Amino acid sequence: MTLRTRMAQRLEREHGIAEAARILEAEINVIGVTDRDRAFSLAIALADILFAQRRFQRGFYFLSFAEKMRPQNERIAELLDGIEPDPLSGFIADNLSIDKDFTCLWPDKRVANAEYPLAMKILNGSSILGGDLIVVDDEKRVVFETMHRLMRQRFMTPKLLSAYSNGFRTYRQKRRVDNPVILTNLSQRNYCHFVLGNVAAILHAIRHVKEDVKLTVFVDPHTRFVREYVELLGRLDPRLDFVEIDKQTIYEAPEILFSSCLVKKIVTNYPEIIPEFRRIAALCNEDGDRVDRPAKLFLTRRNCRRSLADGDEVEGRLGQLGFATVDPGDFPVAEQVRMFEGAEQIVALHGAALTNLIYNVRKPSIFEIFTPNRTGNVTFKRLTYAMGGEYQTYDNLGVADARNELYKLSQPEEFYAAAERFLAGGVD
Repeated sequence: MTLRTRMAQRLEREHGIAEAARILEAEINVIGVTDRDRAFSLAIALADILFAQRRFQRGFYFLSFAEKMRPQNERIAELLDGIEPDPLSGFIADNLSIDKDFTCLWPDKRVANAEYPLAMKILNGSSILGGDLIVVDDEKRVVFETMHRLMRQRFMTPKLLSAYSNGFRTYRQKRRVDNPVILTNLSQRNYCHFVLGNVAAILHAIRHVKEDVKLTVFVDPHTRFVREYVELLGRLDPRLDFVEIDKQTIYEAPEILFSSCLVKKIVTNYPEIIPEFRRIAALCNEDGDRVDRPAKLFLTRRNCRRSLADGDEVEGRLGQLGFATVDPGDFPVAEQVRMFEGAEQIVALHGAALTNLIYNVRKPSIFEIFTPNRTGNVTFKRLTYAMGGEYQTYDNLGVADARNELYKLSQPEEFYAAAERFLAGGVD
């Protein structure tokens, strides 16, 4: 399945498909949001190539970026060739049966500015397409509402819906699941989306299910943090049965529990689910030592994309202010939870590690550094405020090495002055 843009076709002919994808992503990282029209065109072309490679999740990510960059009054679908009306584009999941004893309302995405109450929808007699954890109803139609947030209405063209539905029909191996399934989404290798979406959905579901009912959760265990969360959640509730997802299998389940935590971010829409994360923190503290942990953290990204070329200098200057430099990804999940729980001030490059603010109890001050291609992301701003903290950003970074996504402070003294002014206020 491919969207076919002229830019993508030209680059594929000149460089090959893999190198074309690398070239486009590198240029997007360089220009960021400084040239929105160019960023829009590049992101569309890159999504085209990623879909051709069947890298769907990455492709939808760049469609999401393109949507933010798109020129006024212009829509992505209008730029794509070969999009024709398809019956699959017209349905939503209204015809799916809902447990009559379940009284929660379900958010209606068709209504502008609709309220999104915390809710659990019961999908009876549905199937899960293993590769993407997408639900298909008994007529082999993709259920629109269950798709991951980056794959919903703005990006799912009729042609893409057809591709998923056709893919479902060609799967041959089927497996029956006896227990109700807690639906999770396909972002199981992204720490932020996994915790604030999937873990939140699991915590929500186990609150409402009878004590004698076992529950199945499909996971992709190839990431260390997923395996560690599986262990923690299994200890938290022994009813949970975690099953490794087989991407070539259709799973048929008697019931699928679909939490609205997968539709809207919990930090802005469902603050009532945040205290549930304290149960995980309690487990982590049972296993941990009682040593004091730094109250001031600088979160580096030395082993990740989007890191600082002048990181040593930044670490040294922040160290003089009492900040301990850590790369949270080097630590087990339980240690990350304990580390963030008591932190009072955090300086960090934008990245998934800040998700652990969900465990903080100190109303922290957060100074978040944005690279050019990430400015405007408000996830951790909202999470900081949800936890009662203070927040400020800094985004005056230049590109040191586009290919390796290395950045540098454009005006170092400006950065240190801004950080010191903000952090000098302390925490209430």
